[in-house]
Amino acid sequence: MREMEETQNNVFRTLEEMPTQTYIGLALASVLVSAFFFLIGRRSTSLFIGQWAPTFGIFALMYKLLHPSHERPIEEMGEAMSRASRRMSK
Repeated sequence: MREMEETQNNVFRTLEEMPTQTYIGLALASVLVSAFFFLIGRRSTSLFIGQWAPTFGIFALMYKLLHPSHERPIEEMGEAMSRASRRMSK
């Protein structure tokens, strides 16, 4: 049980070290590489590599869910609305 927790912690630490853009870039790269293999006629390889994109997307989503940003969207939206209304009233 302890070994599984250590493995899980290692995975999470590794995920924390990579920014979300890395996962999105890897997903896009896998789509492009898959298209390349499709165009040169290696259909099986193309399908195999093309299936990596959702996996990288899931890693990005998991990272975002486990580590939500420190943005304050509601407060920032309210501030933006008040600035916009002041500019319109001038």
